Amino acid sequence: MFLVRPSKIFLFERLSRLLKNSRGEVGLDAGSANFKNRWMFRTSRYYGLDKNLDFLKGGVEKYDDDKTFGIYADMTRLDGLPESSVDVVVSTNTIHQLDLEARKLALVQLCRLTAPTGHFFCETRLDRNFSQLLEIIKSRFQETRIIYYCNSISRFYEWIFERDRYLYSVARQRPVRLFAWFLSRFEYLTCFWRVGNRHALIIGSQKLTSRRAQAFNLSSFPLKESRIYDMILSSTH
Repeated sequence: MFLVRPSKIFLFERLSRLLKNSRGEVGLDAGSANFKNRWMFRTSRYYGLDKNLDFLKGGVEKYDDDKTFGIYADMTRLDGLPESSVDVVVSTNTIHQLDLEARKLALVQLCRLTAPTGHFFCETRLDRNFSQLLEIIKSRFQETRIIYYCNSISRFYEWIFERDRYLYSVARQRPVRLFAWFLSRFEYLTCFWRVGNRHALIIGSQKLTSRRAQAFNLSSFPLKESRIYDMILSSTH
């Protein structure tokens, strides 16, 4: 079922603007599904990482080019990838779906992969574990920014549709989509404070490391499908 969410409109507007200025050779989309964020990346190469092979297949079919690849992998088990080798690391709608220990492991791995001059973008919920997750990122980057979103206005609008599912049939209509966009403007007024919001986009830059950037190399991993590298098989051996 389709619903244009004011909170998501705001998130992807902000993220797309940030990624427009975050370039480099390698971009990693952790928890990429079918490469839902591909359109925002400005890196020379894009790697969508997910443990759902069907999603990855859909992604490489949709983006049939020599600059887009899939990585079949568990976000908590990325030790085989070179440290400080990715210019732009992004994770949306994924981290908060893991249990707490898996969240911590995934964040440590994604921070480890981020290049010294790279950028890390992580979207997650503002739940009781948020402070622990934020501390992991803050301890690894000199600069950390937080953009809060999903305010009470957006939540109420989205709740109406979730309560009355039959309304989904009108969600694609242009007036409804325009109204959702209008409501998303209020997110720009409330994004500076945690109070009243339910989600956050954390941005880490200027990584705290003495290591130099390394080349991102997947040659040691077999191909599961065309342009999809298999780290699941490798991690079980």
